[in-house]
Amino acid sequence: MRFVPLFLAVTIPLIGGVRAEDQITAKLSALQAKQLHEAVCSEPAHTIKRDRLDIWVCDRPRAYPNGADPVFCPVNRLNFSFLGDGLFQIFFGKFTANRPQAIATYSAFCESHANSFGGMALFNVVDQKFELVRYFPGIPAVDCVVPPLQGGRRQTAYCYGSFAAHGTLVEIFGPIRFKPNGEATLDTWFQAGNDDDNLAAMTGCKTNRPNLHHISTVRLDEAKSEIVLDVAVLDSRSVASACDRFRKGDFDETERDLQKTSVLAKGMAFIRPDELKFVTMVVRFRPPSAKAKIELAP
Repeated sequence: MRFVPLFLAVTIPLIGGVRAEDQITAKLSALQAKQLHEAVCSEPAHTIKRDRLDIWVCDRPRAYPNGADPVFCPVNRLNFSFLGDGLFQIFFGKFTANRPQAIATYSAFCESHANSFGGMALFNVVDQKFELVRYFPGIPAVDCVVPPLQGGRRQTAYCYGSFAAHGTLVEIFGPIRFKPNGEATLDTWFQAGNDDDNLAAMTGCKTNRPNLHHISTVRLDEAKSEIVLDVAVLDSRSVASACDRFRKGDFDETERDLQKTSVLAKGMAFIRPDELKFVTMVVRFRPPSAKAKIELAP
């Protein structure tokens, strides 16, 4: 599930003609998009068609790190997250230095699946141009907010990351920490996920804890200086219906086979497509505190 990210204006120079008050849209022209990609390229960037969109790509990025695999794997078609209509997933702030910077998420076909085929890149913004500082493979940021600079000389991007492998979805939210050794991590303040694509929508019946299915959006409540997550939670009526069938041993043929053959499915109730419904849980954080305040949306 993708949503247009929230971009907060900070005091930075013009970026290819993008004014500070226009950064709320983060809309780049074709020339600006090309500039973004060529900041990481060792050869001219070019476009390819993908889902009827012209996507800028780079076949040979410069200074790209090799993965853990000892076999050299040249990156093929690195591209930055493009949301259509000129919108790119770029977040501006002062993250590692007291100067204008930007972070952008990218995908790279060379990345191993364990890194979700991409990561994040950090740029300095100098004379209206992007200058690559470092790649951070495997930082799977989907959407971020950057609170306005207050007091100190650094800002923190608070993001949620999404990673799927073998049908299991894991989503985490927290701050991105840039370490002195040049590495970065996405701290886990909150986590959600599901195994829907592995077997089917399932739920446990031995706990009253809410089933946190996925994170929908991350946004900033400026009035309260809080970062807000909207989290999709399995509707209690969906859970009750599935658990009622489970207690009665009411399984269709597929469900019965999965109960017998899958370690994941054993002891779980299956939520059928016609009853898969969600309610919204609102989770609030007031940085730098990791303490969550939780409420169900009306």
